[in-house]
Amino acid sequence: MRPERCGSYTRGMPSTFYSIGPAARFTESKIRRFFIEGREIGVVLYKERFYAFSNRCTHNDFQMHFGYIEDDFLWCPIHYGQYDLATGHAVSGPITDLKSYEVRVVDDDVQIGLPDDEEALELAKTQD
Repeated sequence: MRPERCGSYTRGMPSTFYSIGPAARFTESKIRRFFIEGREIGVVLYKERFYAFSNRCTHNDFQMHFGYIEDDFLWCPIHYGQYDLATGHAVSGPITDLKSYEVRVVDDDVQIGLPDDEEALELAKTQD
């Protein structure tokens, strides 16, 4: 089965997509870190879907690729802040919502969509 795309806040917004490599290089539930246009982004393949999010915890700015995925949640390993993996919404712990990004797979090439208008991304988050 082909992994699906995901990304709650950027879907439908004008975005520029950046290739991060073939889908075959991703291991289930292993968070990988990428630097794209000055942003540090975590990407994970989980239950045949790709997810992309800011790689920095909103509480202590810790790197999320050291965290883990469990039961559809992304966990920060420092104070166990819990984020909804699909949306980036803060669920529990001393955290606020985490930015998430659209992911698409084109001919086995995983691509991350960064919004062309960062202000529109922030506005979409507040209206969700």
